[in-house]
Amino acid sequence: MRTIQTQVDINSDRQLNLQLPNDIEAGQYQVVVIINPQKPENKLASKAEKVSFADAAKEFIGCLDSDIEDLSHNPKYLLL
Repeated sequence: MRTIQTQVDINSDRQLNLQLPNDIEAGQYQVVVIINPQKPENKLASKAEKVSFADAAKEFIGCLDSDIEDLSHNPKYLLL
């Protein structure tokens, strides 16, 4: 028994032509075809690297002109 794995495009005629390696002798064989649909590749997701929010927003950190280090110190927003 031998396994040959390849990727093919199936056209609207739904016919599959397969060229076998030279070392496969002529004769009668049992052949099993497994159809495993390929998911369309999401080009944005595949190219994007996993980046933390802090790294993505790095250029904006500290861009506000304020002496307040943490907005939670604003008494207007404290629950009293």
